Amino acid sequence: MSYIAGVASVALLVLAVWGGIINLVAVLLTRAAARRGLGRVVSPVPLLVQLLAGAAALVASLAGIDWLPQWLFWTVALADVALWGLFASLFAYLASVRRVAGR
Repeated sequence: MSYIAGVASVALLVLAVWGGIINLVAVLLTRAAARRGLGRVVSPVPLLVQLLAGAAALVASLAGIDWLPQWLFWTVALADVALWGLFASLFAYLASVRRVAGR
Protein backbone atom coordinates (compact mmCIF):
# COMPACT_ATOMS: atom_id res chain seq x y z
CA MET A 1 0.00 0.00 0.00
CA SER A 2 2.83 2.37 0.83
CA TYR A 3 4.41 1.79 -2.59
CA ILE A 4 1.16 2.62 -4.39
CA ALA A 5 0.61 5.69 -2.22
CA GLY A 6 4.17 6.84 -2.90
CA VAL A 7 3.72 6.51 -6.64
CA ALA A 8 0.36 8.29 -6.46
CA SER A 9 1.83 11.11 -4.38
CA VAL A 10 4.76 11.59 -6.74
CA ALA A 11 2.42 11.44 -9.76
CA LEU A 12 0.16 14.12 -8.27
CA LEU A 13 3.18 16.26 -7.46
CA VAL A 14 4.51 15.88 -11.01
CA LEU A 15 1.10 16.89 -12.37
CA ALA A 16 1.16 19.95 -10.10
CA VAL A 17 4.61 20.95 -11.39
CA TRP A 18 3.42 20.41 -14.96
CA GLY A 19 0.38 22.62 -14.31
CA GLY A 20 2.63 25.31 -12.87
CA ILE A 21 4.83 25.22 -15.95
CA ILE A 22 1.77 25.42 -18.22
CA ASN A 23 0.50 28.44 -16.23
CA LEU A 24 3.90 30.15 -16.58
CA VAL A 25 3.91 29.51 -20.33
CA ALA A 26 0.37 30.92 -20.58
CA VAL A 27 1.40 34.13 -18.82
CA LEU A 28 4.51 34.48 -20.99
CA LEU A 29 2.49 33.92 -24.19
CA THR A 30 -0.05 36.53 -23.12
CA ARG A 31 2.69 39.07 -22.46
CA ALA A 32 4.36 38.33 -25.79
CA ALA A 33 1.05 38.72 -27.62
CA ALA A 34 0.37 42.01 -25.83
CA ARG A 35 3.82 43.29 -26.81
CA ARG A 36 3.11 42.51 -30.45
CA GLY A 37 -0.26 44.23 -30.30
CA LEU A 38 -2.34 41.07 -30.57
CA GLY A 39 -5.50 40.86 -28.52
CA ARG A 40 -5.13 37.18 -27.71
CA VAL A 41 -5.12 36.17 -24.08
CA VAL A 42 -4.08 32.77 -22.81
CA SER A 43 -5.53 32.29 -19.35
CA PRO A 44 -3.73 30.36 -16.64
CA VAL A 45 -5.78 27.96 -14.56
CA PRO A 46 -5.88 29.23 -10.96
CA LEU A 47 -5.89 26.88 -7.96
CA LEU A 48 -5.34 23.70 -9.99
CA VAL A 49 -1.70 23.46 -8.92
CA GLN A 50 -2.60 24.08 -5.28
CA LEU A 51 -5.29 21.38 -5.34
CA LEU A 52 -2.92 18.84 -6.91
CA ALA A 53 -0.10 19.65 -4.47
CA GLY A 54 -2.53 19.46 -1.56
CA ALA A 55 -3.82 16.08 -2.74
CA ALA A 56 -0.24 14.82 -3.07
CA ALA A 57 0.56 16.03 0.45
CA LEU A 58 -2.60 14.41 1.79
CA VAL A 59 -1.80 11.06 0.19
CA ALA A 60 1.79 11.23 1.44
CA SER A 61 0.79 12.09 4.99
CA LEU A 62 -1.96 9.46 5.21
CA ALA A 63 0.37 6.76 3.92
CA GLY A 64 3.18 7.83 6.26
CA ILE A 65 5.65 8.60 3.49
CA ASP A 66 8.68 10.28 5.01
CA TRP A 67 10.95 10.49 1.97
CA LEU A 68 8.94 13.36 0.44
CA PRO A 69 9.66 16.51 2.47
CA GLN A 70 6.75 18.80 3.33
CA TRP A 71 8.55 21.90 2.01
CA LEU A 72 8.41 20.37 -1.47
CA PHE A 73 4.61 20.42 -1.52
CA TRP A 74 4.52 24.02 -0.23
CA THR A 75 7.12 25.15 -2.78
CA VAL A 76 5.18 23.67 -5.69
CA ALA A 77 1.90 25.15 -4.44
CA LEU A 78 3.25 28.65 -3.77
CA ALA A 79 5.46 28.96 -6.86
CA ASP A 80 2.48 29.03 -9.22
CA VAL A 81 2.09 32.18 -11.31
CA ALA A 82 -1.71 31.93 -11.36
CA LEU A 83 -1.84 32.11 -7.56
CA TRP A 84 0.20 35.31 -7.55
CA GLY A 85 -2.05 36.67 -10.30
CA LEU A 86 -5.05 36.04 -8.07
CA PHE A 87 -3.31 37.86 -5.21
CA ALA A 88 -2.40 40.78 -7.49
CA SER A 89 -5.96 41.14 -8.79
CA LEU A 90 -7.31 40.99 -5.22
CA PHE A 91 -4.91 43.71 -4.08
CA ALA A 92 -5.74 45.85 -7.12
CA TYR A 93 -9.45 45.47 -6.39
CA LEU A 94 -8.98 46.39 -2.75
CA ALA A 95 -6.92 49.43 -3.74
CA SER A 96 -9.62 50.60 -6.14
CA VAL A 97 -12.33 50.13 -3.51
CA ARG A 98 -10.23 52.07 -1.04
CA ARG A 99 -9.69 54.83 -3.60
CA VAL A 100 -13.42 55.07 -4.37
CA ALA A 101 -14.39 54.96 -0.70
CA GLY A 102 -11.93 57.75 0.06
CA ARG A 103 -13.63 60.18 -2.33
